[in-house]
Amino acid sequence: DLDVASDTPISIAVRQCVACGLVQATSEPVPNWQHVIRASGYSPTMREVRQRQFSALLAMADRRELRVLEAGSGPGDNLPILAKCGVSAFGVEASATNVEECLARGLVVELGYPTQGRALRHGPFDAFISTNVLEHAVDPRDFLAGVRANLLPGAIGIVEVPSLERMIEGERAYDVIADHLSYFTAETLRLALELSGFEVIEVSREWWPDDLSATVRVREPIVFDGGQAALDRTVAAVRGFLDRNAGSGPLAVWGASHQALTLLSLARATDAAYVVDSAPFKQGRLTPATHLRVVAPSHLAKEPPGAVLVMAAGYSEEVARILRTDHGYRGPIGVLRDGWIEGAPMDDSG
Repeated sequence: DLDVASDTPISIAVRQCVACGLVQATSEPVPNWQHVIRASGYSPTMREVRQRQFSALLAMADRRELRVLEAGSGPGDNLPILAKCGVSAFGVEASATNVEECLARGLVVELGYPTQGRALRHGPFDAFISTNVLEHAVDPRDFLAGVRANLLPGAIGIVEVPSLERMIEGERAYDVIADHLSYFTAETLRLALELSGFEVIEVSREWWPDDLSATVRVREPIVFDGGQAALDRTVAAVRGFLDRNAGSGPLAVWGASHQALTLLSLARATDAAYVVDSAPFKQGRLTPATHLRVVAPSHLAKEPPGAVLVMAAGYSEEVARILRTDHGYRGPIGVLRDGWIEGAPMDDSG
């Protein structure tokens, strides 16, 4: 009853992305590409490798009583190994047959496939594993983002795929198969993981010579909680310099950079006389909000300032020296340095 007539040859072409370097097949994915097809059970050697590999990963966790997800659990070979590591193991698998087999074995496995926007029933998780699954994904980043969205902050994980380097070293063109849509090098696997919200701790071929194993952690967001308070302090420092020198003569500001314009606006520095900037395209214009004239450095001789506030970003030190040496200015100079206004020295050293 076998349909021998349908067994016809196929051609598989692969192409490399010139932007990211990933090698992918151009053929259509097999119909069951979301299913993890794995030989039932592991050999004693592979079970021992997995036990050591998973134990090494879980030793990195900073929490106890871990909940661990296997993304693409197949018939459930890895879940008992995880349980032996002392964690609560959960799986998600797209094959209903595999899920039924897992449930019959007493394993906790959800029918489905990780994708962006899908919340898994038993999540969020402290850690995850995904072994020899990502290379089958039509959209590897969608798969990784789906896993990432179901993890707790700081969660750790393993992503394992066949090694394209190993294929090339062994001249193993026969490793190009219809089931595999992506062929990863260490570099492209790292990039895919980083673009999906993970910090890559290590990419190694030590666990199994044919495979790349990446150890990852959910990337922590950049925190700048004190940003508003720091901005308020800087605005107060600008306002304080202007107020302290209000009676010394015209107040000049050097620098029409975006930093200076922002601070002048927030400090309501309408009492300044003008803003000096060396860029000709800025001269003759008005600053936003404060409506101060932007003038060339030569204007200093026409309207000698009583005090100068320098906010010229990376050029501030150079500007302070120019004021002292080229313009012979001996009055107060305030220089914006990392959020504070500091005085410039009187000598030529800056």
